[in-house]
Amino acid sequence: MRAVSSDSYSENIMTVFEKEGKGKLHSIFETSINLKFGERLINISCNHTVMPPFGIQIPEYGIKKITANIENGEEIIFDSKEKSLLFQDMELKLNLRGWIYGSKILPVKADKKNIEKNIKEILGYFLGNNDKNGFGIGNKRFVKVITDVENSTLNEEVLVKINNIRKDVEAGKTEIKNYNYFLGRGEGLTPGGDDFIIGIMAAMNFLNHKKTEKLKKELMQDIYKKTTDISAEYLYYGVISCFSLNITEFCKKLLFNNINNEEEKKALYKSYENLIKNGHTSGVDTLMGILLYIITALKTV
Repeated sequence: MRAVSSDSYSENIMTVFEKEGKGKLHSIFETSINLKFGERLINISCNHTVMPPFGIQIPEYGIKKITANIENGEEIIFDSKEKSLLFQDMELKLNLRGWIYGSKILPVKADKKNIEKNIKEILGYFLGNNDKNGFGIGNKRFVKVITDVENSTLNEEVLVKINNIRKDVEAGKTEIKNYNYFLGRGEGLTPGGDDFIIGIMAAMNFLNHKKTEKLKKELMQDIYKKTTDISAEYLYYGVISCFSLNITEFCKKLLFNNINNEEEKKALYKSYENLIKNGHTSGVDTLMGILLYIITALKTV
């Protein structure tokens, strides 16, 4: 049996494998696949900048082998002794000496003035590039709502709904009715509305928003009727404060990097690019959620 070793994996997958030793193919793409073990998904990919909280990263040649040979309905077994995934004609060994990604976000304390300086820098970059978002609105109009709503024209439904969440954050509230509008809204494997919520949730965790437990519970009610399986998986992990690597890295650098230091400024921009290039508009939609929450929350400090 041919074997390939992982480069890295999320610590969450071991919890899944402890509960479920057998899985099946869920979905397959050019550079990644999703397996389903019980109720949970396991993503196997060679895209090392977007490590999901339920992911395994392997070399590109390994993905090519798996995608070329895996069959629908094929049973995949996790060998708990060898720490390997056994496919029909190959073995994926988890490299226990490799990097294990801890995706859980813990609250942090950051300097408000430094964050504001970094936000200003990123907003200028965001507006200058005019990257496409999943809501079909101009980025300038979005930024106007979250930075200067008094002088904004809320003449589209989505702008009204974005402003409703902004008002919630400003008031320290988390009303599910305002988030329900975005759940499952948009196209693709992870609809833009879900990505937007993920961005908000990541920022909430970093800045230690206090009133999130009720919202988290309500978000997951009938989630599989509201959005795609893959998007629901990201939301499931977001509810337990676990997020993809490109999201956590961008948030950390946005909060802590000193842009007066050229290397730290370059690192902030690189993390921005790693975030927004994810998916068709997923990264940009996630960025919008992060910016909405942090900009609004800073006004209340």
